[in-house]
Formats: sequence, C-alpha cells, structure tokens
Amino acid sequence: GKLAISGMYDKLRINTVGRARGPRAGMFSSSPWTAEERAFVRERITDTYNLFTDRVSAGRDGIELDKTAEGRLFTGTKALELNMADEIGSLSDTIAAMADELDLRSFDVLDYPEPQSLEDLFEQLVPGGVQSPASGAVPAALSQTLEAMVGPAWPELRERIDAAIMLRSSPINMLEHRVLHIR
Repeated sequence: GKLAISGMYDKLRINTVGRARGPRAGMFSSSPWTAEERAFVRERITDTYNLFTDRVSAGRDGIELDKTAEGRLFTGTKALELNMADEIGSLSDTIAAMADELDLRSFDVLDYPEPQSLEDLFEQLVPGGVQSPASGAVPAALSQTLEAMVGPAWPELRERIDAAIMLRSSPINMLEHRVLHIR
C-alpha cells in the first residue's frame, strides 16, 4: 500500500502540482492509486512471491511451502523439522562454514556499527580520563592491565564487553552465544 494524503492536502488548502512523465511515473504521488496502478502493484507482488517460492522449492527438496511460506516465523528446531534449515548454529558457525566452503584461510569480520571500544566507554564515563601523576589516562592503562590479568582469553572477553556496550545504544543486536571459561 501507500499513504495517500491528497485529501488532507485539500482540507489544508495545499495545492501540489505533480511533474510526472511517462507511464506510472506518478504512482508514488500523494494521490490514491488508480485501478490500473493497483493491479500493476498486485501483479508485481505476486511475481516476486512466485519467484521466491520457485527458488525455495528448487533449493530445498521436500519443503512444503503451504506450511512454511507466507512470512511465518519458526524456531530453529521447527525450521529443521520443516526442512527450512540444514542445522542450528551461531553466526560464527555460519561464517566459518562459508569461509571453509570458499576455501578462505584468512578473512576479517567487521561489525557495523563498530562496537564501542573499552577505552571509548571509559572516556564517556569519565570525560577527559582520570590522570595520575606518573601515567596517562586510566582507560588505556586499565585495558592493558585487564589484558595482562586475563591473558590469552582477553580478545574474547573484550569482544563480549564490546557487545554488551552495544546493547546500550541498540536494544536488539544479534549476539552469538559463547561460554568463556577462565581457569
């Protein structure tokens, strides 16, 4: 659908002059769709849906589209039962499998937006940082101290801290589930 606000413009005595040239050029103006435009949109939606279902059927032998299509959501276990997925895994599992399939030995994964660093978080908490007579700001020193204390697990722990920090500005994020075991 579309929001047709030409009636509101009329009540507010706002006059708009469209400049459309060619067939269907004014489809997304403020006026309601004509019967022809509505039929065109329905035809395109149907074509897109049919293309999608054809591709799903071709790519997934034995899938029952009457049970799985039409925008329904399923748990991972139910998706396996309905032949909608091959296995359940994390985003890291998917990336690793894709890299293996493409025979990639070295690759980087970037998060957008990039998670806020630990130093940036401390800078927000204490603007300007906390200075001691003998050293610089605490954030960098604290990061180095934590790295020395935690050892080889530090990159993983820092990744989890960064992910938790991301939740402050974006209430929904895709975070993989991992267990960090520190001995």
